[in-house]
Amino acid sequence: METSDTRAAILSEARKKFARMGFHGASIDSILKETGLSKGALYWYFESKTALFKAVLEKEIERILQHFMPSSGSAEEDPLDFFLSRGEEYLEILWNDTELRLIWTQVFLEAQRGDEQGQELSQFVRDTVKMAYYNTLFPIVSRSFPGFDQKVSGCAAGDLFRIAEFFFNGLMINLGVTLDLEEATKYWRFMMTRFVEGGKSYVV
Repeated sequence: METSDTRAAILSEARKKFARMGFHGASIDSILKETGLSKGALYWYFESKTALFKAVLEKEIERILQHFMPSSGSAEEDPLDFFLSRGEEYLEILWNDTELRLIWTQVFLEAQRGDEQGQELSQFVRDTVKMAYYNTLFPIVSRSFPGFDQKVSGCAAGDLFRIAEFFFNGLMINLGVTLDLEEATKYWRFMMTRFVEGGKSYVV
């Protein structure tokens, strides 16, 4: 097996085990059993179980980054339409990929448990997401949609990114629990449209 194939096989099986069993429940032995590799082979690529889980998370964050990255032709598209459509597409990806939803749920659970490893993993996600959004995605979005800052109603575009992230996380956690895909899509469209374009106050 090629080096890249071996690493990919380990990550694929680790993703399944971490999603279904959690960080503490998934053992290195259970991952190795499915891949047919030795411990030495696994530790050649990943120095610990924590490093392996971080690699799984890093790969998922990269997928999100690529999904929301504007293309060369995006400048002709309305920024609100761009974020609505990309958000809806990613919600559908989440709906069809139970393991993906479970992986992020496990991260939230580990952070709430508050032990050292959980805090380390949640800090890793915060740092990686922050670097991905603000060092990579946000500058490209700003260049692709130069008028976006002026379009957002009463909020800096950077703050919109953060609020949209928090709202999206709430939708993701509730997919398949209290929300189906149609409902999640409706609420995503409502929140983004309302937040970007504003509207009449609900307060009388």
